[in-house]
Formats: sequence, C-alpha cells, structure tokens
Amino acid sequence: MALVHTIMRLCIQPSMGGHVTFRVDPEALDQAATLLERNRSVVPDIQGFIAKYLAKGTANQLGGQGLLAYFAYDHDEQIERADHRLRWVNGVWQSGAVNLGVSAATYRATETHNAAELDATIRIPILQQRPVLDPDPAHWDEHFAPAADFHDVADPTRGVSSPPDESTDSLEPKAAEVAQWVGKINDTVSLNWWLRYAIKEVYGRDPVKEALDWLAGDWTVFARYAVAWKHVAFSMAAMRDNIAHTDDALAATWEGNAATLGLTWMQRLHVAMTVETDFYDRFLYGTCQGYIKIAYYGYENLNYLVGELIDLLLEAALAVLGLVTDGLSTIAAAVIALCDAILFIVDFFRQIYHAGMVLTAITGLPEEPPLMIADLLLADPDPLGRNCISVPASR
Repeated sequence: MALVHTIMRLCIQPSMGGHVTFRVDPEALDQAATLLERNRSVVPDIQGFIAKYLAKGTANQLGGQGLLAYFAYDHDEQIERADHRLRWVNGVWQSGAVNLGVSAATYRATETHNAAELDATIRIPILQQRPVLDPDPAHWDEHFAPAADFHDVADPTRGVSSPPDESTDSLEPKAAEVAQWVGKINDTVSLNWWLRYAIKEVYGRDPVKEALDWLAGDWTVFARYAVAWKHVAFSMAAMRDNIAHTDDALAATWEGNAATLGLTWMQRLHVAMTVETDFYDRFLYGTCQGYIKIAYYGYENLNYLVGELIDLLLEAALAVLGLVTDGLSTIAAAVIALCDAILFIVDFFRQIYHAGMVLTAITGLPEEPPLMIADLLLADPDPLGRNCISVPASR
C-alpha cells in the first residue's frame, strides 16, 4: 500500500509544503489505535443506556410532559438525534482505529528510507503546519505517563453503568422569597386552598392538582430525563478526555507530512468530541432544565387561575345557599370583599412573575450544536471498505 494511504488513509489535495525530517514508531500508532477502539466499544453501552432509561414513547403521554409542552417538546425526536450522532461517533472512532492499525502495519513493512521518501511526496494543505502541542509543561507532568502509554485517564463506562436514580430535588425551581411570602397570604384567605386541603386530608389526593399536572406537566418527568442525559454526557466527556493528549504522545515518535495531517486529525477529533459532550450536557440537559421551569411555573399560573375560579364559585354557592344572612350579611360581605381584593392583588403579581419565568425559560432554550464529528469522515468508502479521514482545509 502506498504511504499516502498509511496514516489513517488521509485524503489530501496537491499543495505546497512538507517536512524535511521523518520518523515513526509503529508501536505508538498501534497503541493509539487500541485506545480509539477501546473507547469506541463503549458506544453500544451508551446506546443501551438511552434505550433503557430514556425509553421512547413515555413523554407522549400528557400525564408526563403535559399539554403545555406537548406540541413543542419531542422526547422521541431527541432520542433519534442522540442515536444519529452516536452512530457518527462510532463510525469516526472505528475508522480512526482501523486506519491507524493499518498505518502501523504498513510502516513495519516499509523500509525506513523508502518510507521517508514516500512521506515527502505527501502534499499537505497550504499554510498547514505541524499542529501546536500542549505548551504547558505542567500538563505534561500530570498526563505524560498515561499519554505516553496511551492509557485512559477517565472511565467512559462509569456514567452509563448505573441507573440514573439520583434525587431530582436540586433541579426543582426555587420561587423568589417574595413570591413564597405572598403565596402564604393567598392560602390563608383562599376558600379554594382550604377546600382542597380538606379533600386531600380526607381522600388522600388532590383532584385539582392532578388535573393541573395533566395540563402543565410534571416537572419531575423532565428532571429525570435531565439526570439521565447528564449520565451520557459524563461518558462522552470521558471519551474526549482520553484522547486529550494522544496528539502529544504520537508527536513524541512521529514526524513528517503524514504526522502533520494525523496529529491535526486527532486534535480535531478532540474538538468534535467536546461538541458532542455539549450536545448531551448543554443541549439535551439544558432543554430539560428549560421544560422543568415551563412545567413548574406553568402549573403555578394555572393553579392561581383555577383557584380564583373556585373561590368565585364557592362565594356564589354561599350566597345562594343563604349561609350569610340578616345582620351577618354586611360583615360577611365586607370580609369576602376584602379577601377578594387581597387575592386579586396577590394573584396579579404572582401571575406576572411566573408568566415571566415561563417566557424566560422558553426564550432561553438552547440550540443544538453542529455535528462537527461528521466532517472527519467522508461518505465515500475506500476500496478496502474503510472510510477516509477528511482534512477540510485540503478541500
């Protein structure tokens, strides 16, 4: 096999530039290939974790995500996106592992002099130079041993090896202290609150809350999704961390034009994996955080509106039943009017506050990051069934 196919079968276009020195240790390439394959093998575990703990179809039940988010939040689509991106991760890492192994075998079968001559014929993109490596010796002090031996510095299986059963209490939105204080005033003078309290004490359930949950959604559903996505983010971050110094380790024994392209590819893989980590952390986890607030504060607003309606109905029922009569009617009417005024003022400001929180959550929903890792793998397979590694600067 020609040497232009050796280093991960890099696809390049003719251009100027090149290295005058050449050296390579095939053992280092083999170890880098093993590192890539070792971490790639975790991808099926991640996919299994998602299938088990983020099952498709569950969020389509209104009792879970609620009517407010039903037409905007598509849990099944998020799973499809995650699976699509994981297939790209799997393909890129597998291609890198296979082609690094082939490169090592080719270098072993080629005499050093011939290898150097062939390496000199590789034309690297204009202005592309040997990539800058970690300039901070302190980082080498910490990572030199595992990087030199291509060891993992993190465990990518840890995030998906246990169920996401952590408490979601920390994800519950916290209302402002003023809102909590005025809420207590509301509850004290609200006939609705006392009626629902009595029903819950007698029957052990609050039918009004159950109906509102159906409409607004249960914030804990989104919280459980968020915790599970965070587990996946941990695994992706571990895969990224395990290749953070692979370019440094390879550079210690690899110089030449092929090395320039190979080290550049490794660095771009690290950047792409950072984006993939952000997909699960900032995008999927962040989206769940937004819908936690939408469900939580949406419920609060609906609760106020329904409470006001129930209060009006109860007041009307009291009047119709004649429970307030004769000399007590004037006093009772005054008390009821005062309570109505308090409820109106309190609910007015609370509704503004919580509606603002819902709007803030909606406008703050994150955007999906680009699929940068796809740029590292061309669609057209080579004759041996592998995929080429693309260097976008060479296009």
